[in-house]
Amino acid sequence: KRMFRGDFAQKVVSFAKPKGIFTLADAKPNNALNFRGVEVIRPNEKEAREMVADGNVIAIEEVARRLKEGMEAKYCVITLGKNGVATYDGGFHAIGTKARKVSDVSGAGDTFAAALTLSLINGADIIEAANIANYASGIVVEKPGTATASNEELVRRISEEEKG
Repeated sequence: KRMFRGDFAQKVVSFAKPKGIFTLADAKPNNALNFRGVEVIRPNEKEAREMVADGNVIAIEEVARRLKEGMEAKYCVITLGKNGVATYDGGFHAIGTKARKVSDVSGAGDTFAAALTLSLINGADIIEAANIANYASGIVVEKPGTATASNEELVRRISEEEKG
């Protein structure tokens, strides 16, 4: 936080893009435009609505579309808290929450961003990546305090869900 002041963020994006280096921004409304051109813009719903605010209440699908286009991003991924996540890559996709019982939401957004990034750079498409990230953050919010989700926990949870 506070490292990406002024034009530093845009310099990083400009450096990374031609080299094929993946970029994800968990930008805030007051600095979002500094991250124009990132591969993924990933705000929460409140932040996303502020970023595209025009005084009208609009559907989350339209928020995601406007944000992706305005940020010149490949993907827009909006976390929706207890309602899961929304992705937009030219098409809108809503994914329900994977948390079973919420204990503490500390670190959920960072866990989501990390798992999303790792999934995408390892070949997952945006929907697969958002699902994996949703599972990871779901595991984290079930634990008290700032927590992590191990590979083993993530594999186990996804396997349990697939078995139904």
